[in-house]
Amino acid sequence: MDFLKSEIAAYKAAMKDKVPDGVGAIMAQCTTEIKESGIERRALKTGDMMPDFELNIQYNELRRLSDYLADSPVVLNIYRCGWCPTAIWK
Repeated sequence: MDFLKSEIAAYKAAMKDKVPDGVGAIMAQCTTEIKESGIERRALKTGDMMPDFELNIQYNELRRLSDYLADSPVVLNIYRCGWCPTAIWK
């Protein structure tokens, strides 16, 4: 765990040089807003089961997580695709 923490700290330090002026402050504000929303308390924890869900995939076809799991194990990558709209899109 210490290795991961040091890698994250190194990543954050390197990003400070790459983020344009003002953007870092917006990112920090958005991170604070997200944490204050309570989302961390509601998030899945290690060992929790992912609820089944359905997504619209290519060719406008709906597919459930359980459909994929019936065929093979699944690696699911979930990422936050943007920063808080309240700070950016005002």
